[in-house]
Amino acid sequence: METGANVPLYGPYSKKYLGLSKIVPRAQAPGARFDLVVHPTCVNGAVPVPNTTFPCGYHPWQAAPDGSFYSYRCELLPKDRLYASIAFFRLDENAWGVRTRFHNRTELPRNCMLNYFCALEYPAARRTLPVLPEGAVRWHALDYASYTYAQPRPWDGLAPDALQKGEFRDEAFTDGHGLGDRVPHAHMPRLAGLRPFGAQAGDAVGYRVAVPGFEDAALTVRYRTVPPQGGHGERGASAEPVVFDTAFGPLSFPPSDAPAFVSFPLGAVPPGELALTLTARGTGGAGVELDFFAVTARARAAAVGVCTQEPDARPVLERERDGQYRLRYAGVDEAFCVRVYGERRRERLLETGSLEDALISRLSNPDHTFDDVLNPFSGSFRRKHSDPGWYQNLLVSGLFLQPGACHTEYAVLSATPRTDTPQALEQVFRAGKRRAKMPAFNPAGRRYRLSVRCLRAAALTNVVYPLYRRGEMVAHYTPGKRWDSFYTWDSGFIGLGLAQADAELGRRVLEQYLSGPKNSDFAFVHHGSLVPVQFYLYQDLLARAQDKAGLLRLYPAMRRYYEFLAGRGEGSTTARFASGLLTNYDYFYNASGMDDYAAQVLMHAKGLSGRAAPVLFTAHVIRAAKILRQSARRLGLVKDEERCGRDIERLSAALQCAWDGECGYFSYVLHDDEGRPQGFLRTDAGENANKGLDGVYPLVAGACTARQQSTVLAHLKSTKELFSPVGLTAVDMSAAYYRDDGYWNGAVWFSHQWFFWKTMLDLGEGAFAWDIACTALEAWKREVDDSYDTFEMINIATGRGGWFHQFGGLSCPVYLWACAYFQPGTVNCGFDVWLERASFTKNCTACTLELSTRDCARDALVLAALCPGTRVRAVLGGTVLPCTERAPGAWEVTVPHGLKNAVVELRPE
Repeated sequence: METGANVPLYGPYSKKYLGLSKIVPRAQAPGARFDLVVHPTCVNGAVPVPNTTFPCGYHPWQAAPDGSFYSYRCELLPKDRLYASIAFFRLDENAWGVRTRFHNRTELPRNCMLNYFCALEYPAARRTLPVLPEGAVRWHALDYASYTYAQPRPWDGLAPDALQKGEFRDEAFTDGHGLGDRVPHAHMPRLAGLRPFGAQAGDAVGYRVAVPGFEDAALTVRYRTVPPQGGHGERGASAEPVVFDTAFGPLSFPPSDAPAFVSFPLGAVPPGELALTLTARGTGGAGVELDFFAVTARARAAAVGVCTQEPDARPVLERERDGQYRLRYAGVDEAFCVRVYGERRRERLLETGSLEDALISRLSNPDHTFDDVLNPFSGSFRRKHSDPGWYQNLLVSGLFLQPGACHTEYAVLSATPRTDTPQALEQVFRAGKRRAKMPAFNPAGRRYRLSVRCLRAAALTNVVYPLYRRGEMVAHYTPGKRWDSFYTWDSGFIGLGLAQADAELGRRVLEQYLSGPKNSDFAFVHHGSLVPVQFYLYQDLLARAQDKAGLLRLYPAMRRYYEFLAGRGEGSTTARFASGLLTNYDYFYNASGMDDYAAQVLMHAKGLSGRAAPVLFTAHVIRAAKILRQSARRLGLVKDEERCGRDIERLSAALQCAWDGECGYFSYVLHDDEGRPQGFLRTDAGENANKGLDGVYPLVAGACTARQQSTVLAHLKSTKELFSPVGLTAVDMSAAYYRDDGYWNGAVWFSHQWFFWKTMLDLGEGAFAWDIACTALEAWKREVDDSYDTFEMINIATGRGGWFHQFGGLSCPVYLWACAYFQPGTVNCGFDVWLERASFTKNCTACTLELSTRDCARDALVLAALCPGTRVRAVLGGTVLPCTERAPGAWEVTVPHGLKNAVVELRPE
């Protein structure tokens, strides 16, 4: 825990352009990265550079789970006519190869060229650094011993974005960080009374700092005051000073809308520990943000200041023999060696941090007269310089392809010059490609291999560096490279998808979102919708593990996460309603991840977020309690097991007050000022606003009565309500508020469907589980086979994908479903089954499953994928169990409920 993704030094880490990156540990600023961008194109063509944030004809194609190989396909002409296959592969710890193969499937000859763009990238274009006189003692405002608000915040124990409590990011502050309260909460009217730090009497921050001693000292503070509506980082001067009391007298911060300095006399300060506590008198409005403190001799206080530094990213290019180049950068103690193997090679230098500033027709012309690629052809356009930075362009031209022909180019990025031959590079490439090959699917699933492989490649290559996590720069698997941040619920699904490829990757993703015992800033990493998919990832990893000891050591962190969800931990406000229903709206505007979910949109429009309890969050906390209870039982923690059991009973009972028998959906429940339930959220026409997936989520929790279960299952299966031609829709298609062009409303996403698919295994609904999975696989195949893009969702009206085009994240269930039914050696259970161990014969024609069904309310299905072609018998002791071959090789076994330790054998008849 408290760790980065533990990725290799080289990989697909750029947030800007597809290619190969190297993490640079020592540079002018933390978080530096060297990028090698590969841009194949047609001479005089218009092939875009491979921007990671919007469609430009590049597609993740293959990737090895160990990070040693990945590839893209670049379309030079639409769909398989003229394209380039670009592969990156590890040669050793300090060298990677690049292979670009052009394919001409047209009936005409083609003239192609290849651009390599090299750049040193820093997280920020400029840094603010302190300037101090000799003998000064400086500490950052974040180096506090204590930090408290007189009026507690819901996020006091859940600082968002893996930040320290009170920390915000701002380049105007030294080291890019400051202390204050910028947590967004405009979506929550009940929190409108929160004031910036220092505005309320009793706000306090304390420090303990070692000082050498001063005869006559002064304390200098860099700060900025914020207006009464602060807390979101707004600029604008406050009307009055912000005053704090200290043991040295009052400290007054005059109004300033930009960072400023103020000094206070301290008098004689003895050597040793200086204890300094600032306690706000309270202005009732204006507050303060703090940057750093410095204690100096009083006569030198005026010398305390700041300077700005712009990291120098201009390359110094050294040309060597045989296409070998060495790039050096100021402040970096290592060189970057790039060898280009093409015979016709040249260099160009671009003074910009954005390749889109260059004219595409200049980038695609190798003639020296076009070397100033930023120069417009006409005075009608201005020269662009969007971002600071430099790109060293190494280009290869004269790549002529006859119809039906291919051509291959190689390059190497290394720490020292290399002498690899093209033949040797080709051998390493082929070995890497074999490592990237997915395990074989059974014949019935082979039609999905391309679409699933592209999704798998997207998930494995959607990793970026750097991302700031509580004092360190880390690598992070992201839903897509458009998102440069943590994402709690997306990352749970990323972990599930990566775990299917390599369980260790899934574990790393999980651990990055958990919190260690010494971390008092956040109970877990939170960003975005508070849907706790990490519990499902934890359960999945436990099920995959033959030896569970290492994962069970994560139990304390998972329990801490759960305690916050349940409203018992570290200032959590989730359990503030007297109804017993939980709410997560204090932490984000979006409770379920479904941004434009109809009930949520209506709730915000009416300003009811402080009074409303969605259904989904309580349901997920119930299921989290059940998952935690399984682990507690396995560890022999009887008190924890019993406590989880009480929570399950209490929360399940609370959900009953959300049931609307008229429409057969669970409802958003509104509460009065005392937290008592008042009624359901309805439209102005009186229709229940929660006719959609949120309204059927108690099924996932196992918290429905028999009648409720029958009713919500009917909604899920109805092709006029929730089961669309492309899968489960977020909003009931028969509802008056259903629309056909929304982001979630009118679309099918795969994430929530996965929870219902797993639930069907718990309920013995194997046919409907297959319908969910098969419908999703077909919809996904249709889109990806056509576009090669791995979109976020499928629009119901068109059956086509939409929004971000290289998405992994919430689309990973498609990969899981394909493996569940078609990849031999795969086992899946519902949420209520504890899978202790699964072992398969070498040829995957038989398996042995050790499991427990003691938590199952009814007989459960276990889905095992074996090699097809042989009838299988499932045996428990001497009893033959019912089993169904749902697809060739995909066997559903019905296991009796109530078994503590069962051994089920699937073997040929």
